[in-house]
Amino acid sequence: MPERKRKWSNKSVSKKEVSKKEVLHTEEIKQKYSNLERNIKRRLIEWLLHVNIWDEWYISRGLSFTKDFEIRELEEYENPKFHFNLANIKEWTSKTLINSLKNSLFDEIDRNIEEEDIKKAYKNGIRKFIEMHMKKNIQYLVDKKNLTYRKFITQYHHLIKKWKDGIEKYNAYAQIGKLMNEKFWERAFSVQKDADGKEEIVFSELCRKYMFTLFYNANTVWKEWWKSISQVFHDGDFPFITDKTPADLEDYVEVVQYLITRDKHNPFWKRSEEWNKEWSKKTAQYADILWALTNNQLGIHKLVDNETYNPWLSEDFEDEPDFEWDYTTTNLEKIWGWQLTNIVESYNMHEKKWENPFRVWRRKKSLSSCVEKIIEWKKINDAIGFRISMEDASKDHFTDIEKIASEWIKYFVTSLENHPDKYVNAKDWEKIEIRSITIDNKNVLKIWEMNQILEDLNGILPGKVAKREKQKSSFITEEEWKNEMKEHHVDDFKDTEKRLTYLAFYRQITGGKPRGVNGAYKDFKFNVIIDVKDREGNSVWEKTIEVQFDDINNWVGLANYNIRNCERSINTQSNLSFNLPLSSVRKEVEKNIKKMAVWAKHKDRKFSIIDFFNGVKMNISWFNHRNISNSTDIDKTIIEVINYFIKKGSFFFYYKSRDWKTHPREDIMLSKWLLTTNNLDSDDLYNIQVVSSQEIWKQQYSYLRDEAEAWIWIYDEDQEKVLWAKLWDIVNRVNLWKRKDPQYYVVWEKVEG
Repeated sequence: MPERKRKWSNKSVSKKEVSKKEVLHTEEIKQKYSNLERNIKRRLIEWLLHVNIWDEWYISRGLSFTKDFEIRELEEYENPKFHFNLANIKEWTSKTLINSLKNSLFDEIDRNIEEEDIKKAYKNGIRKFIEMHMKKNIQYLVDKKNLTYRKFITQYHHLIKKWKDGIEKYNAYAQIGKLMNEKFWERAFSVQKDADGKEEIVFSELCRKYMFTLFYNANTVWKEWWKSISQVFHDGDFPFITDKTPADLEDYVEVVQYLITRDKHNPFWKRSEEWNKEWSKKTAQYADILWALTNNQLGIHKLVDNETYNPWLSEDFEDEPDFEWDYTTTNLEKIWGWQLTNIVESYNMHEKKWENPFRVWRRKKSLSSCVEKIIEWKKINDAIGFRISMEDASKDHFTDIEKIASEWIKYFVTSLENHPDKYVNAKDWEKIEIRSITIDNKNVLKIWEMNQILEDLNGILPGKVAKREKQKSSFITEEEWKNEMKEHHVDDFKDTEKRLTYLAFYRQITGGKPRGVNGAYKDFKFNVIIDVKDREGNSVWEKTIEVQFDDINNWVGLANYNIRNCERSINTQSNLSFNLPLSSVRKEVEKNIKKMAVWAKHKDRKFSIIDFFNGVKMNISWFNHRNISNSTDIDKTIIEVINYFIKKGSFFFYYKSRDWKTHPREDIMLSKWLLTTNNLDSDDLYNIQVVSSQEIWKQQYSYLRDEAEAWIWIYDEDQEKVLWAKLWDIVNRVNLWKRKDPQYYVVWEKVEG
């Protein structure tokens, strides 16, 4: 194997040079001081998020100590799914508090570490990290366009002297102030005089409308996620939020402070430390929704700004703010949908002679779905979309798709160039055009047909049409996995049972093994990116429209959207809480089964049958509500769905309060190593924890807290049994399996002395 080099600061240092260093951050040191490192990284991440709060697209993917104790931010390829955002800010984030933060961390290092050289190494790493990132915040505050914000936040520096409560309030003002500054600039603030005639800078009325809209929509999303607002605000806390009535900006600041405070207090709420933890999780999830709603993709700031093209809210807040897409999105959906429907209807009449006609369905993404995507740090590429359903996509549909798509694209190239006023506000924007089209083909067209469509559409839009390329895996290959395990976990590799266990985890997490069967799913999509430009030709807005051709039979069996949506909704809900009790997973699955039952009620019987590919088929046509007759079958279907995703590798599970060595698996009533309906009738409903596989591989062990010692179970299809390993060990190995940039390769030899 070629010699690995490590990038120290801005220089690549050879193995020989590294060996001269007095102290290296070895695996032994990392595990010995894991709790200390966990706290250092958490506190620095919170501070870092505050420093970059002005940047809408900034996220932190976590921090890591290098071998020489320097601290660096993880890159996307190292941690592609998990990220921290404003909901993770809890305390100690003020720029002026950085000395207190630094002194506090140094004091903790002094109390926990005896070795002077290691103390010094940790402190130097923290000092360098803070100095490097302080420049960003200073630059933001001295920028001329942010001077009003600087004056605004300076008024609240006195809060810092009030220790914890004051710090949290200062943080809330700083976060909301920066957010408003970025949304509305100078119009975010106004000047007024206090009782003594002294001028002070306050939030404008525009900001009050924005905060009212933000919380109104957050309540809507929370309800659409089948959650009760009393989980966040107990016993009538902040009634203006729960009753959806307007309040003063000071009141909203107090709510934000409440949401980001770690310590919750309500002596009557369940009277349990465990429930207080759950309360904190719910407030963090609610804060995550608020953060997602501030994303510019949703354009909520346009809904509240009376000076833009879409005023909706009166001065006295008499009207309720219903979420609606901005002017451009609405018109694109309306005009494009109308034209596409005309083209398809004409094609059905003249080409297909009304035999097996295509059907056009319009789809507008809900606010709740948009929030889910933004929380997962994805772009909303299907805010508006159209589905063209075919009776059987296995037939030759190349000519159909090519003709419909070509005619549709030709129409809009001309329409966007000649009539931009139909889509955008003429006084604000001047030009709108198709920036690019990406084609995604799943089992519909052959290779030569796909190439022909690319060639035809590039004739209409030269150089703007391309095939969707799959993202490269962020994990190493299986051969590299063997080498890494042999080098760094030789005992585990020699132990056959352990080797097979970690290999099973590796294959499921990296997608190196087929994950279940979703049938012969057929799908063909155009993702069209629309660019809105100002008079100077600068891109100021981006909209994506999705046009999908799919087989109507995709809705049969486990390819059904509502069943597959169980996986996504559980992944989203476990994003902050790491895991979910079987009680919560049961509710989520049952909700989706009932949705599917209603959808399939008046359709062909084949749409009501779920085939689990293990000899079990369930007819869910009578599952629209639970009663004595169908209760047992609903339970059986729920367990089959959960087990399906366990076998697929989407979910892992563990038992919360028992050690598997002292309480064997039979104690939790497994059958063939999987869950049974008996688990729904006992305390197991609350003690069995279902974990999204995404949560396993995206977590850094520094943030696992109490779950680190849990034994995670995975179903291995090859051996037809469940294997298990400690979560701490799995995450350590998963971090080893992530593909790293060469500059981060490390020298693993232990330095003597």
